[in-house]
Amino acid sequence: MSGAIGKRSSASSYMNVVAAHTAHLRHLSRVGTARLVLQGRHGYTKVRARSSGDLLAAHVRQALAFLDDAGECSARSRPLLQYYGYLNLAVAVLLVYQPPKYENYRRHGLQDCTANLKTLQLGSQVVAVVDGAVTAFHSVISCRTLDKRRYRLRELLCSIPMLMFEMGDAFGVRMHTVEIIPRREIDGAKDEGSARHIRLGVQYNTTRASGYEPPRLSRRRIERYNPLLTSAFQYVSGSPNLLRYQSTQQWKLDDTVASENAYRTMMRQLVNYGAQSVFQNDRHYAMMYTERGPLLPTLSAAMMLSFTLASVFRYRPHLVEKLQESRLNLLVDVFLEESAGFMVPAFRNLLYGEELVLQQRIEG
Repeated sequence: MSGAIGKRSSASSYMNVVAAHTAHLRHLSRVGTARLVLQGRHGYTKVRARSSGDLLAAHVRQALAFLDDAGECSARSRPLLQYYGYLNLAVAVLLVYQPPKYENYRRHGLQDCTANLKTLQLGSQVVAVVDGAVTAFHSVISCRTLDKRRYRLRELLCSIPMLMFEMGDAFGVRMHTVEIIPRREIDGAKDEGSARHIRLGVQYNTTRASGYEPPRLSRRRIERYNPLLTSAFQYVSGSPNLLRYQSTQQWKLDDTVASENAYRTMMRQLVNYGAQSVFQNDRHYAMMYTERGPLLPTLSAAMMLSFTLASVFRYRPHLVEKLQESRLNLLVDVFLEESAGFMVPAFRNLLYGEELVLQQRIEG
């Protein structure tokens, strides 16, 4: 598992990041490769992989066709094609992980709320959540159910890191980041006869080295966003800007398979998977927040925003005309041009079973 557990390695390539991940997805769109990945990366039996590989490959193949066309079509057609590319990749993820209610993937899981709008604004209610593909996909990357309600455009935009500067420049909205630090810790033995164990840990840090003090992100707000922190973890220590949790379960030091599987699964739901940045081969996990408003995983917010744009550009040409003359147009253009830069790699890594969690071993 590249970059997940144990020693990490790196490779150089002249291919850009999206193209490299797209090439891997093209391999996965072949039935034979899909079956091998299901067996080797996800523990499927040979019989189960044979029956599931065809459908998985078909959705990946369809997604790539949509995304290829999205890169070559007119600006007004791109939102629709891009969304259906992302949706098919999300469905492929559901077919692999099979979370509760994944069989509802034939429905979007979202409803358009723009029919009565005369113009798009940050405060506009644009999408409602119901059961379907997007809500089931959300359960793969988050331990919290996506609230079934109407969401405002601002809530979606403020959850996507790549829009941080545009939100500040165009609307004066300050988006803040909380660093998420996953840990795999080894308990120190109290004496020679004591067994040593592995525990999982995670920290949430809003402190800024530059001296800037962001708004406090309360422990209550973090735990409401991540209920796993109260069901499978316990609060250990911290300060107003640093919260540290440790898993209630522990594993024997030689039980590496079980602890590593738990580590990958839990951290996929705790680190805002897919929104990491990479510096000098180290991955840094963070999530966006504002003083008010919900905390949303970046991938879930991006799927909801992509659906919203597809609906507007397909059904509401009068909104498109006004959008292109407004300050929101900058944010929409940035998302449509650059979202593949984090969406495609995230889908590829999920499908190949590579959570890409940075392991930090701490003796203590």
